[in-house]
Amino acid sequence: MSFIDKVDCGQFAVTASAQKFTGTSGGRKIWLKNPGATNIIYLGKDNTVSASTGYPLGPGDRIDVEIASPGKLWVIGTAGDKLGWFYT
Repeated sequence: MSFIDKVDCGQFAVTASAQKFTGTSGGRKIWLKNPGATNIIYLGKDNTVSASTGYPLGPGDRIDVEIASPGKLWVIGTAGDKLGWFYT
């Protein structure tokens, strides 16, 4: 059995321009959630992420991601929205 030795959480400010996710410096697994009620947040691999190229995270949706470097994840959406995150 393995135990979690490090956890962190927060909310990342979304903008209408593509930006690198900087909510955490890393971990084994990151849970991302769109806590908003109306807008879609889009996730992508670089600064070209957009509504037509990104992975849509709808209102209330959550995705679990295993990623070595969270800075490789890019985010775009509606300015003022938040992307909730939790990692181990």
